[in-house]
Amino acid sequence: MDIQSSKCFIQGRIHKLNNLPCQDRVAVYRYNNIIAMSLADGAGSCKYSDIGAEIVTSEINKLLTKKFDIFFKSDGDNIRQQIIETLHDKLKVEAQKRQIQLKELSSTLLFVAIKANNFLSGHIGDGLIGVQIKKADMEKEDIIVLSYPERGEYANETYFTTGVDVMKHLRLYRGNIDDKSGFVMMSDGAMDCLFNKKENRFALAIERFFEWMENHSEEVINKALEENFSKLIIEKTTDDCSIGLLKIRKEGKKNELRRTELSTEQLKNLPFEELNDLPAYQLKYHLKCKNKRALHNKLKVLKAIRIYGKEYKKHLKLKHKTIENHKKSLKESGWITF
Repeated sequence: MDIQSSKCFIQGRIHKLNNLPCQDRVAVYRYNNIIAMSLADGAGSCKYSDIGAEIVTSEINKLLTKKFDIFFKSDGDNIRQQIIETLHDKLKVEAQKRQIQLKELSSTLLFVAIKANNFLSGHIGDGLIGVQIKKADMEKEDIIVLSYPERGEYANETYFTTGVDVMKHLRLYRGNIDDKSGFVMMSDGAMDCLFNKKENRFALAIERFFEWMENHSEEVINKALEENFSKLIIEKTTDDCSIGLLKIRKEGKKNELRRTELSTEQLKNLPFEELNDLPAYQLKYHLKCKNKRALHNKLKVLKAIRIYGKEYKKHLKLKHKTIENHKKSLKESGWITF
């Protein structure tokens, strides 16, 4: 299965005017044939909410790729408990380090993870998650809402990851992707511009984004998204704006992108045999090797790790220093996790 990802988050006009950071974050992570994408919108009233958003998007992605199979079969309360405990543990460490209250790291959270034919999604607070569907009786694909924003008791109030009753407000969704060809998530700032609340439908721009993802690389789409958001979307709202998209490409549509325009993140998810067939100049760039010899040795280390895991050293005939240097480089650049 070929899944393309694209994301963008930009500073709103009010934050730019007041020299404040963008509080939205979007992150994507691929591991073990699983892709996870998450989006968080930091609470505007909390000084360090951008840090909180950074933490929860990173941690939820790692947790989903690690425990996807367990979560997919577990009951909802068990999933919620593990997710909230993991996020709170990380946030509490940051709060203690900065000597601030936990609520200063507050944010919303939206996520989608896909493995094989199954997906798992969750949502805390406002923002919106949509799904692109195509059924046999439909002339073309349609984009419908998977998860609506949840508001609090008062206007402009929502729920956050740090709330004492957050367990009650983590909404979960799971199922197969038989009739699904894409997912989109967005913060409330982007939602104001890309979703018509009265007509309950997404703007045509979302359909166009998915079309782009069918035929272009991640870098190209991300750049196009950033340009569109910076020049058009941001002018329609004062809030920070963020969006994340996952496109499940049509069967067999790997075309020349597989050889010429794949991003480093996409290459990390390729089978080793397919990775090894790529041109040396391309591999040297993505694996950060200065010459062919370094590339040759790094590929040996990567292959051994993928096959043998932590026992990889027993199966390599390289100097200890060479192995350690390449292993360190692979870990730092995200090709391996241990």
